[in-house]
Amino acid sequence: DFDLDFEIPAGHLCPPVPQRLDYLLWAQSLLSPMDKMHALDIGTGASCIFPLLGARHNCDFTATETDLKSVEASQANVVRNHLESAIQIIHNPDPSRILYEDLFSKKQTFDFSVCNPPFFDSMDETGQNSRRACDATPSELTYPGGEMAFVSQMIFESVQFKDSIRWFTTMLGKKASLRPLQERLKTLDAKQICSTEFTRGKQTRWGLAW
Repeated sequence: DFDLDFEIPAGHLCPPVPQRLDYLLWAQSLLSPMDKMHALDIGTGASCIFPLLGARHNCDFTATETDLKSVEASQANVVRNHLESAIQIIHNPDPSRILYEDLFSKKQTFDFSVCNPPFFDSMDETGQNSRRACDATPSELTYPGGEMAFVSQMIFESVQFKDSIRWFTTMLGKKASLRPLQERLKTLDAKQICSTEFTRGKQTRWGLAW
């Protein structure tokens, strides 16, 4: 249905493709139509699903990832689909930085960013979700403080790169995270804040953009 061929190493997150496409199309809709968009995928994972889908929807991608095995798997998926000219995978060696600084040292700019952040604070929390279709690595699921801490850090870093990315966006796994993050953005004088809900599939997710 999506004209994609991708493989995921055992134990890595399997993305629900229709929902990921809904998120990507929403992020694109924040901008006026253009011949070609250039987006940043923050934490592309082993599947590289956002860049692969983007290449089918008028969008080139640069994707960052901290896990080397995921970098290798995502690069293999790019080659498998003959999309080397549309997708660049970059290893981020510093997990403490969500927005990899070296990307912006050459005045690189992006129309928007996408991110499916780690939702949980610890692996103990992940067992509460019986709807997940497959296993995932700790780095894919967890971050100290969960998605609130991860996205809060992204918001903080986005101030530094506000002239490099026109729209920052992220998925959220918990509706309770949405309002506090919106309030955090207001304290930083974000010019525009948008949100939405993704209901296709077994799990509901939320989108936040600024």
